[in-house]
Amino acid sequence: MLEQFNTKKRGISPIIATVLLLALSIAIGALVMNFTKQTTLDLSGRAETAINKEIQCSFDMSIKLLEINNQDFICYNRTGSNNLELIVENEGSEEVPGLQVMALDSNNIPATTNFGTGITANNRTKYNVSLGSSFIFPPIKVVISPIISHSTVSVEICSNNRIDTEDICKCGTQGCV
Repeated sequence: MLEQFNTKKRGISPIIATVLLLALSIAIGALVMNFTKQTTLDLSGRAETAINKEIQCSFDMSIKLLEINNQDFICYNRTGSNNLELIVENEGSEEVPGLQVMALDSNNIPATTNFGTGITANNRTKYNVSLGSSFIFPPIKVVISPIISHSTVSVEICSNNRIDTEDICKCGTQGCV
């Protein structure tokens, strides 16, 4: 005996198919919106941090070298030591947490030193920067940048408020020789 198969099978109704497609579309749309919202919040947080850094650099941290007899106080090799001496003034309204001093020797090889010693607002600090025995004197350029924040892993500097100087003389008893 042969059994008869029902050839009149029916699929899901068009109304149920439409409802399922609509639910799937709404679920995918909600996922995309949630991802986009989180990405937008992350980007706006980074932008806010960058803007705050630029504002702090531009208005709150203003440094310059102290001038003595119309000459910036920066010189090298007092008493034969391999160092730079400089006095930096903070003319800004906030404390500068530290300084980064980068010097180029006569072979264009940089020597960088980070100082965690800051400068309070409207004050000045003297720095002795050890350049090491491999540094070839005289330095041809020195770049001094305020440090915004520093950790054991990274140093964030305020590069748009830095001091660039190329006229560095040898230290004498009353400044440059």
